[in-house]
Amino acid sequence: MTRASDSTTAPPKPVRVLKFGGTSMSVLDRVADQVAEECRGGHGLVVVVSAAAGDTDRLLAEAAALGEDGAALDLLLATGEQNSVARLVLALVKRGIPAAGMTGAGAGIVTDGNAGRARILGVDARRVNKALADGRVVVVAGFQGMSEDGAVTTLGRGGSDTTAVALAAALGAEECCIYTDVAGVYSADPRVEPAARRIDRVHCEEMLELAGLGSKILAIEAVDYAAAHEVPLRVRSTFEPDAGTLVQHTPLEGAPPVVGIASSAAEAELAVIGLPARPGLAAKLIAPLAAAGVAIDALVQNEARQGKSDVSFTVPHKDLERARSLLAAEAGRLGAERLIEDASVAKVSVIGRGLRSNAKLLAKVLDTLDEAQVTVRVLVANETRISAIISESVLQTAVQALHKAFDLA
Repeated sequence: MTRASDSTTAPPKPVRVLKFGGTSMSVLDRVADQVAEECRGGHGLVVVVSAAAGDTDRLLAEAAALGEDGAALDLLLATGEQNSVARLVLALVKRGIPAAGMTGAGAGIVTDGNAGRARILGVDARRVNKALADGRVVVVAGFQGMSEDGAVTTLGRGGSDTTAVALAAALGAEECCIYTDVAGVYSADPRVEPAARRIDRVHCEEMLELAGLGSKILAIEAVDYAAAHEVPLRVRSTFEPDAGTLVQHTPLEGAPPVVGIASSAAEAELAVIGLPARPGLAAKLIAPLAAAGVAIDALVQNEARQGKSDVSFTVPHKDLERARSLLAAEAGRLGAERLIEDASVAKVSVIGRGLRSNAKLLAKVLDTLDEAQVTVRVLVANETRISAIISESVLQTAVQALHKAFDLA
């Protein structure tokens, strides 16, 4: 549950929150110039920064050589963003712009105590509001916060996006702008489909699906937070003068039913064979994975035969080792016969509105993949997405065929 923020000292003018990712922070002068340009707009500015590209990976490698401790690792990783804060504050002051730097804890980001994957519980915005009232640009370290017992925590990959959205919600910001190395949200991954186009506007529910199904432009936790708090969210390029993509919360009038194709090659399929066909066993089977935060998708339980059934689902590659270990232990305890895995699967998804209730769209997806000679292993659908589990070797073929079939170029 998200705790109400304490924003006692309201800022004297409208606020915008800007977030700059790791690639952007690798060109510090460009970011400082962009912030200086934004200062001319008459807004109070809060700037959330990531560690410069490569810094977090370097710190992870250093930690791996030293040992394992979740709390200590969070302390170490948090220094990457703090380095970015200090450098940007110095660059802004050099340009004559008053600036205040804050860690996540200093900015009032309160989290649970889950090391490495903490969730934001609330934001105490008083200190940020005080600095804004003093006429300063506030530069905040993304990706981090402080637990209720005072421990430094990190939010996981993409956590700086969530920091920015949470601050925007707490401050009642007019907009939260995520600056990155791409010009916005595209109708497909341009590396897979060169004909992909930038989308001007997308509904938050569609963006949630895009973020969760392979698009790496926004962290799904950030989109979820923005949707819950109705934070206007925009994705723009640090390197191109473009309006980017607006993620909005009101319906898009006249929008086509399909807005984009999401894809992910980093998928693995796990199947538990010969699970006793008793009510509730499938739920018990996946409970340890859910408790560990493993993302499960495309779950299918086959009809029981001779008192046995099979359960299969997909997990991201990054969670495969942990999922395999947890699942093997639970499957054995529940009396399943064996566990099999296939790390060479992929997922292609059609994203839009009203998809599951539109039989013609479902048929079009299947017909398109069939004509492209792409075998569908599993098909799952809801109102905002139709996802097919396929072989990784035909992922590009599938994406390009669907992109063309729905006239998204």
